[in-house]
This record gives sequence, structure tokens and C-alpha cells, in this order.
Amino acid sequence: MAAASAIGSSIIIFLVTVRGNQKKHGTYQRLVLGMSICDFFASVAWFLTTWPIPEGTPGVYGAVGNTNTCSAQAFFAQFSLSTVWYNASLALYYVLVIVKGWKNEEIVKVEPLLHGHAIAWGLGTGIASLSLTLFNQVGWDCWISAAPLGCQESWNSPDGTTTCERGDNGSLYQWAFYYAPLWFVIVLTSGLMYWVYITVRKQQKRMARYIPASVVAAAKSTKSAQVQNSVASQKDYKRIAAQAAAYVGAFLVTW
Repeated sequence: MAAASAIGSSIIIFLVTVRGNQKKHGTYQRLVLGMSICDFFASVAWFLTTWPIPEGTPGVYGAVGNTNTCSAQAFFAQFSLSTVWYNASLALYYVLVIVKGWKNEEIVKVEPLLHGHAIAWGLGTGIASLSLTLFNQVGWDCWISAAPLGCQESWNSPDGTTTCERGDNGSLYQWAFYYAPLWFVIVLTSGLMYWVYITVRKQQKRMARYIPASVVAAAKSTKSAQVQNSVASQKDYKRIAAQAAAYVGAFLVTW
């Protein structure tokens, strides 16, 4: 799965940066590019599986690394949190375009925030985890965990002491630095996309009420510019909404 994800992200990066028409690149393409780059880093880290784990770790086959390689793997794997927040940025982008009707000139002004906020989560929690020595072996790879596995964490100790050599209270930091933000984004994205769905539905009903099917058919034959523009606008709404549902749906299924 990690290899497939890395390959998929690489293809998207190639298509956007190399084969894409730079003049036609907008906020949407750049958000997808940023998300793909973060996903590529995380996927490569996961692909390495047990290799970066410190050599000699009991019960781990293929461990040939050390503490530094383990921390490096976990640091880049943490960028999957940036991928998660990029999905939230995409959902917000769709709200701004479909619900609020923002033009490209308006969206470009807030685009740095959409990128910066997503990257800050992965980078910020990664740096914090490094400083707290939270990146350790956990199962088949390295991530946020107390070490050695199964040690007594201070938050769960009657007298507040710990037997952990590194990453004390790692189980709490897993929630603070990953699982809690992940679930927040899932709920947020679902809410934003429902907002988009309701808006598109209202738009379709409004179009059907003011422009009956018979009128649309007549307009096509007489080439009425006003009605044809309205029909084209409705098609654009449907296309963007379908695109939004596909990306967010993939996010919800994956996570």
C-alpha cells in the first residue's frame, strides 16, 4: 500500500509540475500538489517498514538502523498529518468556490494560509516529537511511542514515575499529535462537504424552477445565450461538486 501510494503521489507531482500547463495552474492544482508531496514523504517512510528500527530490537525482523534512522522515518511519516490537513484545505476551497462564489483573485489571497496551515501541522508536531524523544519503534515501523514498548508511562503510574527510557507518555502524544487532529478533520471535512452538497442541490432546484427542461431544449435550438450560459453554469457546479465528492470521499475511505 505504501509503495502504491508513493507511486500515485509521484505521478500526480509529475503531471502537475512537468506535464501540466503552468499558466492554467490554479489554487486547486497547487493544493493537490502540496498534498501529494506530503503524502510522498510519508509513503516512502512507511515503505521502509522495519529497516530504520535500531538493530537488535527484540522481536523485530529486518531492523538494521539506529535511533537516528528511526527518528528520521517517524519524522517523515508524521507528514501524513499534513496530507490530512490538505484535505481540509481542499474542502474549504470547494466551500469558497461553490458556496461563497469566490473568484480566483479572492482565493489566491488566502491560498498561502491553506498551504501553511496544512504544512505547519506535520512539521510542527514532527519537530515537537523530536525534541520530546517521542519517535521510537512501534510495531513494524517507527512513530510516536514510549520506549521500550510496554514501559510504564508516568501519566498512567500511581506515583507519577516512569520506566520509559524515551518518549514518556507516548500514548497520550499519539492522540494529541495525530488521532485527535485526524478525527477533527474528518468531522470538519464531512460538514463542509455536506454544505457544498446542500448548496448544489439548492442551485439545481432553482435552475429547474426558473428554466424548465422545455425551455432549455428550445434554447439549444435557438442558441439563446442567456439560457445557455445558465445551463453551462449549472454544469460547472455539477462538475466541481462531483470532483469535490470524489476527493473527499477518497479521503474518508482511506482514513
